[in-house]
Amino acid sequence: MARKATTQAKLVAIAGPVEGQTFELNPGGGWPLMVGREKADVLIADRAVSRRHAELSFRDGQWVLQDMSSANGTFVNGRRIDRPVQLRHEDKLRIGATILQFVFPASWNPPEPTSEEVSPWVTKPQVTPGDTVAGLDISHLETGAERISQEIELTERIAQAGRHAINLSHGIKNILQAVIGGREAVDEALASENLPQARKAWAILGRNLDLIQKLVIDMLKFVRQDSPTLVRTNFNSVVRTAVETLRLGTKRQKKKITLQADAKIPPARLDPDQMYDVVLNLALNAIFAVPAETGVIKIETHYDAAGENIILKIVDNGPGIPDTQVIFEPFHTTKEKAGIGLGLSIARKIILQHKGTIDVQSRPGQGATFTVTLPVESPEDS
Repeated sequence: MARKATTQAKLVAIAGPVEGQTFELNPGGGWPLMVGREKADVLIADRAVSRRHAELSFRDGQWVLQDMSSANGTFVNGRRIDRPVQLRHEDKLRIGATILQFVFPASWNPPEPTSEEVSPWVTKPQVTPGDTVAGLDISHLETGAERISQEIELTERIAQAGRHAINLSHGIKNILQAVIGGREAVDEALASENLPQARKAWAILGRNLDLIQKLVIDMLKFVRQDSPTLVRTNFNSVVRTAVETLRLGTKRQKKKITLQADAKIPPARLDPDQMYDVVLNLALNAIFAVPAETGVIKIETHYDAAGENIILKIVDNGPGIPDTQVIFEPFHTTKEKAGIGLGLSIARKIILQHKGTIDVQSRPGQGATFTVTLPVESPEDS
């Protein structure tokens, strides 16, 4: 006989747009609870959630979840459901781009069916004729727990992708708004034959077209899986080129950038184009952080002869970084109207492909120091 279960169940959002919210499930009325984006008992502010996405019912002391023909489906522990499913304590639900954990410690596990008639909300195992156990090598088979763990990890990555897509859309929207504003200004200037005004408007339009180009190029760099093309490279020369590219812009912004290069660094097997991107992205991040008039970015290169490593340091006197753990996440940005947060992710990806490391040290109000360590010879050569 099953023990009596209490009814104080809840859903806790552990990932997605409503991460951190808790939804108490009250079965007191006896009617199903609607899960959705609008006018729902469990209201989830997630654009990937349908208005009437799923339904929760309390039956025989257990909560049962059913998809309501939603656009993106309802998933329990990584599996899309197409029939009512009994929920168990700590089950993971994916609804849209949101992952919820079902918390109901007083729940009981239903007994296995004793006849051919299986409960309508329990999926019957599929058996292929001819399957046997004897003689099979099961050492490579995953356990059910491992499989569920992998599926949960997949759903969390999907939810993370949803958050990234939202951030990306905001970045694109900001650029497009500036482009539309520039176009309207050009139209007005041409209509009134005001050439000076047209030049100013075209400058705005041109800057934002450059941002669109950079956005597309950054996206390609981020998603491409190309391996670096390693050639003998003068690392100091790559760094100098990047610094000279940035110097005019920093001068215009009344910020100072300096370079101190170690002449003892030997030629290294690196991809010069990718290393240029690394220096550029790290330096641009520092330039954005420091204030005008007093902002200083110091770039240094050193040779660690004992470890046969190149050391690159980029030091700024900006406000510091409150959380150094999240800055390398894709689409994480503090630049509301510039960039979409891919620069540091791309730099880290390139450094790891070169078998190097990147470290950041920062305290609020005391600037930040990024340290990159790269092997002179790739491990493959060794």
